[in-house]
Amino acid sequence: MMLMANKKAALSSALALVVAGLSSPGHAMEFKVSGQVNRAITVADNGNETDYANVDSIGSNSRFRFTGNEKMANGMNLGFIYEMSVDQYDSTEFDIGNNTSGGGDVDLDTRKIDIYLEGDFGKVSFGKGDGAGYYANMMDYSETLYFGGGAWYTLYSSGISFVDDNGNKLYRIGATNGVFNAVGRQERIRYDSPSIGGLVLSTSLDNGNAYELAARYHVDFPGAKLASGLSWVDANDLEIPTSPADGQPLTPGSEFKKRQVLGASASLLLDGGLNFTVSYGNGKTDAMANAGQANQEGYDATNLFGQVGYSTGAHHFAVNYGETKDLIVEGTKGSQIGLAYVYDWSSAVRLYSSYHLYSLDLPSSVKTAEGWGDANDISQLYAGIRIAF
Repeated sequence: MMLMANKKAALSSALALVVAGLSSPGHAMEFKVSGQVNRAITVADNGNETDYANVDSIGSNSRFRFTGNEKMANGMNLGFIYEMSVDQYDSTEFDIGNNTSGGGDVDLDTRKIDIYLEGDFGKVSFGKGDGAGYYANMMDYSETLYFGGGAWYTLYSSGISFVDDNGNKLYRIGATNGVFNAVGRQERIRYDSPSIGGLVLSTSLDNGNAYELAARYHVDFPGAKLASGLSWVDANDLEIPTSPADGQPLTPGSEFKKRQVLGASASLLLDGGLNFTVSYGNGKTDAMANAGQANQEGYDATNLFGQVGYSTGAHHFAVNYGETKDLIVEGTKGSQIGLAYVYDWSSAVRLYSSYHLYSLDLPSSVKTAEGWGDANDISQLYAGIRIAF
């Protein structure tokens, strides 16, 4: 009861701040249109077959946005963002041997419909947007995050299926590997504190009575700088129509119950360009309905990721390793070794390429029950171009 009362008090205070800001008109609203097109080519081999596809890179997908802001007479800044993604054959949809259609219908999605008010008190955001914990486990100075490198590597490959030597299709990469990010873009009200010596505290109350808490800390040292993040999510009654591992739609009628996610990350950048990144995630659920025997008991899964990067001028390099344990069933381990390169051709044009090697270890009980052999490794080349406007 006390927690619910605190949530309602925080919500009322945030709305009061919004009303206060609106009551003091200032200068004219500044308006801007921007966006990007991000396309990639993926080539993958599962040990039995090689396939390729031209895809929309979900690491940072094609989108357009309208933004505006106005400086109020009381010194506050009032603004909005309306952002939509337009995808044709997402990188997460591609699977080896199932690529004859060349893509389906265009996916049009409202990523953000958000109004914000910021001032000395911090920032209040109201509408559809990032929850307080989103990306707190994605601190990364390598400049490769979402462009072939970084902890969320399943964005390039989650639809690809493992197979055994007999050609049996096993699990998809996205079902065995997951970064366990927070709830993501949701209808919510969010508050971010002002920076206190580099520390920003955030909280959000999402639809479905879900809530998120996060802390982010940035600090400069002599010859280096550090970014770190910590987040906690309790999804409560929020309906989750997609997998928390990879964002793929769940089986109709299935639903994760009482999902909780803990995430953390840190990235250190040295003046010479060398950088180091680590990320941790833990996701828990209760029972999952109508999803097959493997998920009937829910899961308690952990993800670990480490990366070493180097940047010089417009060139960015990274090598990384990630593994997720117990996401499908207890004893399952999905792992990835990756290499990434990004070239900033201009301020608007970014070229990127990467190589990934995925492996899957399954418990003998699963292989015996399903009649499966050992999973073959999957190798993938991924290269693309992002043009921003």
